[in-house]
Amino acid sequence: MTIPSALKLLVKVFPDPLEQAQAVGFFAGCGAWAVLWSVQCSFNGCLTIGSSDLWHARLICIFMIPSQIGETAGSRKPKGAKWKSLDLVGIGILTVSFILLIFAVTSGSTDGWKSPVVLILLIISIIMIAGFFYWETLLPADRAAIPPRTWFYNNFSVLFATALLPSFWWSGVMFIFSIMWQTVFHWSVMSTAVHM
Repeated sequence: MTIPSALKLLVKVFPDPLEQAQAVGFFAGCGAWAVLWSVQCSFNGCLTIGSSDLWHARLICIFMIPSQIGETAGSRKPKGAKWKSLDLVGIGILTVSFILLIFAVTSGSTDGWKSPVVLILLIISIIMIAGFFYWETLLPADRAAIPPRTWFYNNFSVLFATALLPSFWWSGVMFIFSIMWQTVFHWSVMSTAVHM
């Protein structure tokens, strides 16, 4: 359901045919790698049941090293430094704000929501998130991490809200299910993790 929406968004974001082809190819490649990685993890899990983590690491190396043999350093053309076009200040602000937000939310249950540390961290993180979005309006669209015009694409806000719903639902249900399976059904921690 979300793949056609994602492809349409990629076509809108990258109007140049060459960039569009690269973006769609990268999107498709990520899906292929995700499937391959899940198959590899399942295969490694079947082979390493009851053995140590060392064997799991060895199997990963067996599969990963041959894929790197074909690549040579001279096959890629050197390009200019791409980090110069990154929005390092904006990404730094957003990263610190998320760290503070996560720390405030996780500390709120132990220290209490009226604790000054929790309230200050929560307020600072919210101010920093707002500061990040303000900072993005000051940058040119090609340098911004999230250009302001992104929010004004047709149906993007609906797509964004819809994409968050499964995450919100699963975050709440996962906590409840894990406690229920362990206390009511007396499942082990490993069995609960597998069923998640």
